[in-house]
Amino acid sequence: MADYPEGFDLPTGTEADAAADAPDPSQLDTPSGDMGMVEGIFGAIDGAIDGWSGRINDINVAVAEDPCRAVVDLANYAAGPASVRTQLRKAEATAVVLYEMGARAVDRAIDRWGRPSSLYEGGMPFAAWLIDTNAVSSSAAAGLAFVLTGSPVAAAVLTGNFASWVDDRIPSSAPPPAAARGVEVSPGAWLYAGPGRTAVQHLDQGRWTGPTIREAWEDWTEHEAAAVYPPRFSQWRAKLTRLAGSGWAPGEPVGPGSLIESLRAADDDLREWQQLSQDECDLDRELQRETERRRVDLEELRARRDPRAQLLGARGIAAAVRGARR
Repeated sequence: MADYPEGFDLPTGTEADAAADAPDPSQLDTPSGDMGMVEGIFGAIDGAIDGWSGRINDINVAVAEDPCRAVVDLANYAAGPASVRTQLRKAEATAVVLYEMGARAVDRAIDRWGRPSSLYEGGMPFAAWLIDTNAVSSSAAAGLAFVLTGSPVAAAVLTGNFASWVDDRIPSSAPPPAAARGVEVSPGAWLYAGPGRTAVQHLDQGRWTGPTIREAWEDWTEHEAAAVYPPRFSQWRAKLTRLAGSGWAPGEPVGPGSLIESLRAADDDLREWQQLSQDECDLDRELQRETERRRVDLEELRARRDPRAQLLGARGIAAAVRGARR
């Protein structure tokens, strides 16, 4: 690496080492990935942005003093671990990894009806959602249990296992049917086990259906999308928002004020400085070539006009003539 011009303080030592030691985004989506890795990546990104902003004046001086050296040093900086360009690539990769991890966790939670799993955290089981939102009313079920004494729902209400009873009747696939069939347990919430079944058989073997169940499922999936997160990454939504903006997804524009937007602006500045330093360097070299050409021309002109050169030239001619006469 070329020596830096005086005042051209590019990242060295601790700052560059810290950026180089920051985890690679691909390490996040591994069994050892955690929020500590995310913090390391964000620390390097913040350092790059702050570092670039604090060096603009020094770079301006360096380009003015020695633009050709600045060309080399800016190229070395751009390729280094602490540059805004390097950290921009890491930030964009980190945003994609975080989004994919979060989307996968949400999909898994919805596929498993929110039941506890090591594949995701947060959210709420669909059965609990049905009860908490009163989509399946425990009081209505208690009345049904009174009518159908000895039925599964009666036993569930009497033994305090109503939540388990509701969960056992979650449909096998999503979304749940909106058709009103079977036995209506509470308004719009039905249990259906197929044609020819008795009320008790519907309660015993049936699966949730009905308009209230479908509406509850749609609301629940929205809730899960906002509440579920990957294991060990409880702050992934906040981090993804800071990186790329609220609601960002791959292929969409990043949001205003996001880190990626700031890094892109800084990288644009870096490219402009690189182009400026290259233009100034090319101009300096052209001026040097022109100056050298003019110096040679001037020396030749001076030699032709110098009386001593003319005298030496005349003496040389006379000596040649005398030699020829002998």
